[in-house]
Amino acid sequence: MPALLAATLLLWTAGPRSARAGEAWEEPQTEAEAKGDSDADEGKAAALPPGAEVAGPWQSYPIREIERPTVLPRGVREVTGQLVFGISKGQTFGDAVALIIDGSWGLRRKLDVGAGATLIVFPEGNTFRALDLHAQYEARGPWALRADLELVHAPGDTQVGLGLAAPLKLRLSGAFALVAFDRLLTLYSSPSAQLAELPATLIAQAMQRLAIGLRASFELPDFDPDLRRVPVRLFGQWTLGRRLDAGVGVGLLDVSANATGAFDGRAVDLFVAGRF
Repeated sequence: MPALLAATLLLWTAGPRSARAGEAWEEPQTEAEAKGDSDADEGKAAALPPGAEVAGPWQSYPIREIERPTVLPRGVREVTGQLVFGISKGQTFGDAVALIIDGSWGLRRKLDVGAGATLIVFPEGNTFRALDLHAQYEARGPWALRADLELVHAPGDTQVGLGLAAPLKLRLSGAFALVAFDRLLTLYSSPSAQLAELPATLIAQAMQRLAIGLRASFELPDFDPDLRRVPVRLFGQWTLGRRLDAGVGVGLLDVSANATGAFDGRAVDLFVAGRF
Protein backbone atom coordinates (compact mmCIF):
# COMPACT_ATOMS: atom_id res chain seq x y z
CA MET A 1 0.00 0.00 0.00
CA PRO A 2 2.82 2.59 0.44
CA ALA A 3 3.05 3.07 -3.32
CA LEU A 4 -0.68 3.76 -3.56
CA LEU A 5 -0.65 6.23 -0.70
CA ALA A 6 2.30 8.08 -2.20
CA ALA A 7 0.48 8.21 -5.54
CA THR A 8 -2.27 10.25 -3.91
CA LEU A 9 0.26 12.74 -2.56
CA LEU A 10 1.73 13.07 -6.05
CA LEU A 11 -1.75 13.75 -7.44
CA TRP A 12 -1.78 16.97 -5.44
CA THR A 13 1.30 18.11 -7.33
CA ALA A 14 0.09 17.35 -10.87
CA GLY A 15 0.69 20.52 -12.86
CA PRO A 16 -1.81 21.99 -15.33
CA ARG A 17 0.09 20.88 -18.46
CA SER A 18 -1.42 17.41 -18.43
CA ALA A 19 -3.52 17.22 -21.57
CA ARG A 20 -3.73 18.57 -25.09
CA ALA A 21 -5.80 21.57 -26.08
CA GLY A 22 -9.05 20.85 -27.90
CA GLU A 23 -7.89 22.68 -30.99
CA ALA A 24 -4.73 21.56 -32.75
CA TRP A 25 -1.50 23.31 -31.86
CA GLU A 26 0.56 23.59 -34.98
CA GLU A 27 4.32 23.45 -34.74
CA PRO A 28 5.82 26.26 -36.81
CA GLN A 29 7.28 25.02 -40.09
CA THR A 30 10.89 25.48 -40.93
CA GLU A 31 11.74 27.14 -44.24
CA ALA A 32 12.73 23.76 -45.66
CA GLU A 33 9.42 22.17 -44.64
CA ALA A 34 7.48 25.05 -46.16
CA LYS A 35 9.25 24.38 -49.47
CA GLY A 36 8.38 20.68 -49.24
CA ASP A 37 11.93 19.46 -48.61
CA SER A 38 12.32 16.01 -47.05
CA ASP A 39 13.38 15.28 -43.47
CA ALA A 40 16.77 14.27 -44.82
CA ASP A 41 17.59 17.94 -45.35
CA GLU A 42 16.68 18.99 -41.81
CA GLY A 43 20.26 18.77 -40.59
CA LYS A 44 21.50 21.25 -43.22
CA ALA A 45 21.32 24.67 -41.59
CA ALA A 46 21.08 27.70 -43.83
CA ALA A 47 23.81 30.32 -43.61
CA LEU A 48 22.97 33.13 -41.16
CA PRO A 49 24.18 36.73 -41.20
CA PRO A 50 26.96 37.51 -38.68
CA GLY A 51 25.49 38.14 -35.21
CA ALA A 52 22.09 36.65 -36.10
CA GLU A 53 20.32 34.81 -33.26
CA VAL A 54 18.90 31.34 -33.88
CA ALA A 55 15.31 31.08 -32.63
CA GLY A 56 14.69 28.25 -30.18
CA PRO A 57 11.63 26.02 -30.64
CA TRP A 58 10.30 27.23 -27.26
CA GLN A 59 9.94 30.77 -28.63
CA SER A 60 6.59 29.89 -30.22
CA TYR A 61 5.32 28.03 -27.12
CA PRO A 62 1.95 29.48 -25.97
CA ILE A 63 1.90 31.87 -23.01
CA ARG A 64 -1.69 31.00 -22.04
CA GLU A 65 -1.92 27.69 -20.18
CA ILE A 66 -5.22 26.64 -21.79
CA GLU A 67 -3.63 26.89 -25.26
CA ARG A 68 -0.69 24.60 -24.50
CA PRO A 69 -0.44 21.08 -25.91
CA THR A 70 0.03 17.92 -23.88
CA VAL A 71 2.79 16.58 -26.10
CA LEU A 72 5.75 18.94 -26.17
CA PRO A 73 6.52 20.35 -29.63
CA ARG A 74 9.54 18.85 -31.36
CA GLY A 75 12.79 20.18 -29.94
CA VAL A 76 11.28 21.72 -26.79
CA ARG A 77 12.70 20.53 -23.47
CA GLU A 78 10.90 21.10 -20.18
CA VAL A 79 12.15 20.57 -16.63
CA THR A 80 9.77 20.80 -13.66
CA GLY A 81 10.41 20.84 -9.94
CA GLN A 82 7.87 20.57 -7.10
CA LEU A 83 8.22 20.78 -3.34
CA VAL A 84 5.32 19.45 -1.24
CA PHE A 85 4.77 20.02 2.48
CA GLY A 86 2.32 17.92 4.48
CA ILE A 87 0.56 20.08 7.10
CA SER A 88 -1.63 17.53 8.90
CA LYS A 89 0.48 16.08 11.70
CA GLY A 90 -0.53 12.59 12.78
CA GLN A 91 -2.39 11.73 9.56
CA THR A 92 -1.42 9.51 6.61
CA PHE A 93 1.28 11.83 5.28
CA GLY A 94 1.50 14.01 8.39
CA ASP A 95 4.17 16.64 7.97
CA ALA A 96 6.16 14.76 5.35
CA VAL A 97 8.15 16.66 2.70
CA ALA A 98 8.29 15.57 -0.93
CA LEU A 99 10.59 16.61 -3.79
CA ILE A 100 9.56 15.78 -7.36
CA ILE A 101 11.76 16.48 -10.40
CA ASP A 102 10.74 15.66 -13.96
CA GLY A 103 12.07 16.34 -17.43
CA SER A 104 10.47 15.92 -20.87
CA TRP A 105 11.73 16.33 -24.42
CA GLY A 106 9.75 16.76 -27.62
CA LEU A 107 11.40 13.98 -29.60
CA ARG A 108 9.13 14.03 -32.63
CA ARG A 109 6.25 16.12 -33.91
CA LYS A 110 3.73 13.98 -32.01
CA LEU A 111 5.91 12.29 -29.40
CA ASP A 112 7.65 13.35 -26.21
CA VAL A 113 9.65 11.25 -23.75
CA GLY A 114 10.94 11.93 -20.28
CA ALA A 115 12.04 10.77 -16.85
CA GLY A 116 11.34 11.80 -13.28
CA ALA A 117 12.39 11.13 -9.71
CA THR A 118 10.47 11.46 -6.44
CA LEU A 119 11.69 11.55 -2.84
CA ILE A 120 9.29 11.70 0.13
CA VAL A 121 10.80 12.06 3.60
CA PHE A 122 8.68 11.35 6.68
CA PRO A 123 9.44 12.92 10.10
CA GLU A 124 10.40 9.56 11.63
CA GLY A 125 13.11 9.18 8.99
CA ASN A 126 11.40 6.76 6.59
CA THR A 127 11.65 7.58 2.89
CA PHE A 128 9.69 6.81 -0.26
CA ARG A 129 11.61 6.89 -3.54
CA ALA A 130 10.43 6.49 -7.12
CA LEU A 131 11.89 6.64 -10.61
CA ASP A 132 9.66 7.09 -13.65
CA LEU A 133 10.13 6.81 -17.42
CA HIS A 134 7.27 8.15 -19.51
CA ALA A 135 6.19 8.79 -23.07
CA GLN A 136 3.24 10.64 -24.62
CA TYR A 137 1.89 10.38 -28.14
CA GLU A 138 -0.54 12.79 -29.76
CA ALA A 139 -3.32 10.49 -30.92
CA ARG A 140 -6.33 12.10 -32.55
CA GLY A 141 -8.23 15.34 -31.97
CA PRO A 142 -8.02 16.33 -28.31
CA TRP A 143 -6.68 12.92 -27.23
CA ALA A 144 -3.21 11.72 -26.37
CA LEU A 145 -1.83 8.42 -25.10
CA ARG A 146 0.58 8.11 -22.19
CA ALA A 147 2.57 5.25 -20.67
CA ASP A 148 4.70 5.27 -17.49
CA LEU A 149 7.19 2.70 -16.23
CA GLU A 150 7.80 3.18 -12.50
CA LEU A 151 10.21 1.77 -9.94
CA VAL A 152 9.03 2.57 -6.41
CA HIS A 153 10.70 1.84 -3.09
CA ALA A 154 9.26 2.21 0.41
CA PRO A 155 10.58 0.65 3.63
CA GLY A 156 10.28 -3.10 3.13
CA ASP A 157 8.48 -2.75 -0.21
CA THR A 158 9.94 -2.39 -3.72
CA GLN A 159 7.67 -2.62 -6.76
CA VAL A 160 7.60 -2.05 -10.49
CA GLY A 161 4.55 -0.31 -11.94
CA LEU A 162 3.08 0.25 -15.38
CA GLY A 163 0.82 3.26 -15.82
CA LEU A 164 -1.58 3.79 -18.73
CA ALA A 165 -3.59 6.93 -19.49
CA ALA A 166 -5.43 8.72 -22.30
CA PRO A 167 -5.11 12.49 -21.59
CA LEU A 168 -7.92 14.66 -22.89
CA LYS A 169 -8.24 18.46 -22.82
CA LEU A 170 -11.21 20.35 -24.16
CA ARG A 171 -11.39 24.11 -24.66
CA LEU A 172 -14.74 25.08 -23.15
CA SER A 173 -14.41 28.76 -24.07
CA GLY A 174 -11.78 31.42 -24.54
CA ALA A 175 -11.01 31.32 -20.82
CA PHE A 176 -11.74 27.76 -19.65
CA ALA A 177 -10.45 24.28 -20.41
CA LEU A 178 -11.25 20.86 -19.00
CA VAL A 179 -8.49 18.30 -18.51
CA ALA A 180 -9.27 14.63 -17.82
CA PHE A 181 -7.89 11.08 -17.84
CA ASP A 182 -4.20 12.03 -17.56
CA ARG A 183 -3.99 9.14 -15.07
CA LEU A 184 -6.19 6.05 -15.41
CA LEU A 185 -4.64 2.76 -14.36
CA THR A 186 -1.42 1.82 -12.59
CA LEU A 187 -0.57 -1.88 -12.26
CA TYR A 188 2.15 -2.78 -9.75
CA SER A 189 4.11 -6.01 -9.45
CA SER A 190 2.30 -6.85 -6.22
CA PRO A 191 -1.20 -8.26 -6.92
CA SER A 192 -2.55 -6.31 -3.93
CA ALA A 193 -1.19 -2.94 -5.09
CA GLN A 194 -3.16 -1.59 -8.04
CA LEU A 195 -4.69 1.83 -8.55
CA ALA A 196 -7.56 3.00 -10.77
CA GLU A 197 -8.16 6.76 -11.12
CA LEU A 198 -10.58 9.10 -12.88
CA PRO A 199 -9.12 12.61 -12.59
CA ALA A 200 -10.47 15.88 -13.98
CA THR A 201 -9.15 19.44 -13.80
CA LEU A 202 -10.98 22.67 -14.61
CA ILE A 203 -8.52 25.38 -15.67
CA ALA A 204 -9.49 29.06 -15.82
CA GLN A 205 -7.26 31.53 -17.65
CA ALA A 206 -7.88 34.40 -15.22
CA MET A 207 -5.32 36.68 -16.89
CA GLN A 208 -2.98 36.42 -19.86
CA ARG A 209 -0.26 35.01 -17.57
CA LEU A 210 -2.34 33.63 -14.68
CA ALA A 211 -4.06 30.24 -14.72
CA ILE A 212 -6.13 28.86 -11.83
CA GLY A 213 -7.08 25.20 -11.65
CA LEU A 214 -9.24 22.92 -9.52
CA ARG A 215 -8.39 19.23 -9.75
CA ALA A 216 -10.31 16.26 -8.33
CA SER A 217 -9.94 12.53 -8.78
CA PHE A 218 -11.96 9.45 -7.93
CA GLU A 219 -9.54 6.71 -6.83
CA LEU A 220 -9.97 2.99 -6.17
CA PRO A 221 -6.87 1.52 -4.50
CA ASP A 222 -6.73 -2.26 -5.06
CA PHE A 223 -10.04 -1.84 -6.98
CA ASP A 224 -11.77 -1.93 -3.57
CA PRO A 225 -14.81 0.39 -3.21
CA ASP A 226 -14.30 0.46 0.56
CA LEU A 227 -10.91 2.15 0.02
CA ARG A 228 -12.20 4.81 -2.37
CA ARG A 229 -10.75 8.32 -2.13
CA VAL A 230 -11.50 11.71 -3.66
CA PRO A 231 -8.44 13.96 -3.36
CA VAL A 232 -8.75 17.58 -4.52
CA ARG A 233 -6.22 20.30 -5.25
CA LEU A 234 -6.48 24.02 -6.01
CA PHE A 235 -3.51 25.66 -7.72
CA GLY A 236 -2.46 28.90 -9.32
CA GLN A 237 0.24 29.31 -11.96
CA TRP A 238 1.93 32.51 -13.07
CA THR A 239 3.76 32.50 -16.41
CA LEU A 240 6.84 34.70 -16.29
CA GLY A 241 7.53 34.11 -19.97
CA ARG A 242 7.55 31.41 -22.60
CA ARG A 243 10.44 29.76 -20.77
CA LEU A 244 9.31 29.88 -17.14
CA ASP A 245 6.23 29.18 -14.97
CA ALA A 246 5.87 29.18 -11.19
CA GLY A 247 2.96 28.47 -8.89
CA VAL A 248 1.51 27.25 -5.61
CA GLY A 249 -1.15 24.70 -4.73
CA VAL A 250 -3.12 23.41 -1.74
CA GLY A 251 -4.66 19.95 -1.51
CA LEU A 252 -6.85 17.66 0.58
CA LEU A 253 -6.25 13.91 0.67
CA ASP A 254 -9.89 12.82 0.70
CA VAL A 255 -13.19 14.71 0.68
CA SER A 256 -15.42 11.71 -0.02
CA ALA A 257 -18.16 10.49 2.32
CA ASN A 258 -15.77 7.65 3.15
CA ALA A 259 -13.30 10.05 4.78
CA THR A 260 -13.09 10.26 8.57
CA GLY A 261 -12.13 13.93 8.38
CA ALA A 262 -12.00 15.79 5.08
CA PHE A 263 -9.61 18.46 6.36
CA ASP A 264 -7.28 16.08 8.21
CA GLY A 265 -5.09 15.31 5.18
CA ARG A 266 -3.64 18.61 3.93
CA ALA A 267 -0.65 19.62 1.83
CA VAL A 268 0.84 22.76 0.28
CA ASP A 269 3.11 22.65 -2.76
CA LEU A 270 5.34 25.00 -4.73
CA PHE A 271 6.21 24.25 -8.35
CA VAL A 272 8.27 25.68 -11.19
CA ALA A 273 8.70 24.72 -14.85
CA GLY A 274 11.38 25.85 -17.30
CA ARG A 275 11.71 25.29 -21.05
CA PHE A 276 14.68 25.53 -23.31
